[in-house]
Amino acid sequence: MVCVSIIIPVYNVKNYLERCLDSVTGQTLKDIEIILVNDGSTDGSPEICEKYAKEDSRIRIVTQKNSGLACARNTGLRYVTGEYVGFVDSDDWVDLKFFEKLYRYAKNYDADIAYADFVRKGKNKHKLRMKFSGVEVSENINDKIRRCKNLTLGCVWNKIYRRELIFDNNLTFPDRLFEDGLFSMQAIFYANKTVSVPGVFYYYFINPKSIVKSAKTQKKIDDVILTQHDILNFIYENNIEIPAGEFMTVAFKLRLWFLTLWVVKEDLYIKRYYLFGSIPVLTINKSNSERICGNLFCIRFYLRKNLFSKKEIIRRNVPYEKGQALVPLIRKKYETIRTLVDTNKSICRFGDGEFNLILGEGIGFQNKNFALEKRLKGILSSNDENIMIAIPDIFGRLDMDNKASKYFWRKFLVYNREKIYACLDFSKTYYDSMITRVYIRDPENSGCKKVFDDFKRIWDGKDIVFVEGKASRLGVGNDLFSNAKSIRRILCPQRNAYSKYDEILDTCRELPLSTLFIIALGPAATVLAYDLAKSGYRALDLGHLDIEYEWYLMGAKKKVPVKNKYVNEADGGKVITVFNDKKYLEEIYKDLSNEG
Repeated sequence: MVCVSIIIPVYNVKNYLERCLDSVTGQTLKDIEIILVNDGSTDGSPEICEKYAKEDSRIRIVTQKNSGLACARNTGLRYVTGEYVGFVDSDDWVDLKFFEKLYRYAKNYDADIAYADFVRKGKNKHKLRMKFSGVEVSENINDKIRRCKNLTLGCVWNKIYRRELIFDNNLTFPDRLFEDGLFSMQAIFYANKTVSVPGVFYYYFINPKSIVKSAKTQKKIDDVILTQHDILNFIYENNIEIPAGEFMTVAFKLRLWFLTLWVVKEDLYIKRYYLFGSIPVLTINKSNSERICGNLFCIRFYLRKNLFSKKEIIRRNVPYEKGQALVPLIRKKYETIRTLVDTNKSICRFGDGEFNLILGEGIGFQNKNFALEKRLKGILSSNDENIMIAIPDIFGRLDMDNKASKYFWRKFLVYNREKIYACLDFSKTYYDSMITRVYIRDPENSGCKKVFDDFKRIWDGKDIVFVEGKASRLGVGNDLFSNAKSIRRILCPQRNAYSKYDEILDTCRELPLSTLFIIALGPAATVLAYDLAKSGYRALDLGHLDIEYEWYLMGAKKKVPVKNKYVNEADGGKVITVFNDKKYLEEIYKDLSNEG
């Protein structure tokens, strides 16, 4: 097996081909094979290929009818035998130590991909593109994408790829222009690690006669848009998190002759409008809620999509509250609690926050996140017998709600009912997620003591671990968990906890399977409870329960701040205070709360 197989597609480049082949055949790494794919050239390029092949036994010529660059590269892949694979375009060239250094770094760092900087060479100018100076080894997908600049410079020819990476993941080039982009994204995603190689360069020649550099055609525009959409779909399907606006696809383009008048670009989070294709005019945050928010010439604005009066909101909910329209099947509050007491099942709860995230919204303590959105959708459809999927029992009658709560849910459903229904399975029975909201929303506060007493039976004599926000401090200052055998705490970020999800999950899995997890972590708790249950633990997503117990003990009539605790829903409650209680500090198993 040779060290590196180098694929060079050749099509009508007789004026540049010898420069390319001289740079490749003259490599200081001698253990290479060079696969020249003649893509139906008619200008004398085949004769140049034959001349070099006679002089260098490492060259293999494969001839095919003209099919394009992507097909030529795919053809070349069928003949590679090397440990690594590289690509060189036939009007470009490389430093003489290019493949030696890339191969050495790939081996030294056991990397699936090694990459170098490249220089754009024009008639009278050249420009360095990636501008890195040292060795950077990346294993995290976001680091790999950022350091390879794959969202802006999705090229394959400044890299070498481990052969198994390509073939084990069935990577090929799509048959279109700008074929590098999707291949690069997929390869970087599947790579175990990437390593940058300083000190050698690939030289990308700006050939005015090449297809890429020739005048714009509708096919070129279509191919760019199609590739962008394929990359964005791959990002979404594989839960790759990228910041809003970092990679956008063209959704619409208006041209008049050769002048671009108007372009609309979008990603999973925003839609942006450009005047003359380059001047940003308007940015709209994608949203499924009742309002549109965005920026017009840097001025932030909010608009209502539909503005219903209070009377209209009530009217639209009447058929559901009177049992005249379809509502999901949900077990009642006491049946849900009884199941938790009598069985060893875990519970994942969905409320308005989780539904907002599923519908593409951000919420106060968790930014919009399409990976989290996808996880929540998947969990909502789970049919695991040992995991209780709970949604709020608010789709029909609202007898248990006070006046403010009724209006909140009626308004929420007017704008979101149809979209939420599209996510539910009306053939299954859910549990009630409102079991932890037993005090404030109930105008009579009936049965609260029994509910809290029943909850206490769940962890009586158990070793429990709280997975909570940094200032949630479950059980501090009250007796809700005083009958537990032991208490430990894993402290997490108070906001955007899902950004540290993998670290939180790994920390939980360090603990014995007999551990009972009580989780109060916003939407991240829903996912964490599910994953821990799948790992053999019992995990209960019980956010709000401790605060509701505090309000119950206080006899509060509305949502109020609680001393030494972060209360997201109370005015003045979003304060993270320093708390140096000795017993509390001793209970901390691990502090992962740093949001940086």
